[in-house]
Amino acid sequence: MLANAQDMYKENLQTELLTRLKQIDPVKFEQIVLQLMEKMNYGVGSMTQKSHDGGVDGIIDEDELGLEKIYLQAKRYSDNKVNEKEMQNFAGALGCSPVRKGVFITTSFFDERAKKKAASVQGKIIRLVDGEELTKLMIKHNLGVQVKTKIEIKKIDEDFFSEE
Repeated sequence: MLANAQDMYKENLQTELLTRLKQIDPVKFEQIVLQLMEKMNYGVGSMTQKSHDGGVDGIIDEDELGLEKIYLQAKRYSDNKVNEKEMQNFAGALGCSPVRKGVFITTSFFDERAKKKAASVQGKIIRLVDGEELTKLMIKHNLGVQVKTKIEIKKIDEDFFSEE
């Protein structure tokens, strides 16, 4: 019963979190995406300039010397799906650079053509994260959420009662 209640609570939390993410300023959303990547231990992130960013919103340095990088694109949408044109812009930014990895994160979904475009980019890896996965990752890494309460369930300590 407790596990079922916890699952229901987590689903409601994900829905509430996604609703909040869809309402925040797009620049704040980009900052959240960088924070999430850092909390997931991918490295230190920095935002690109706000306009004319060439399809890249942030860059993660995977190591201290910045030898390996990850490009980030963050789209805060209420209803729109990420389309092929937006994916093409991101893929183009990756294609024109030595960076091999990219992460495209949205509060929405990716349409089928955008998914195909991401999968078809040669020599690069583009990881797509939709709104549902985004909220799961934020909850897992305690970003934008906090522990409300903990429940402790006890059982018999068999070692305590053993005859040895």
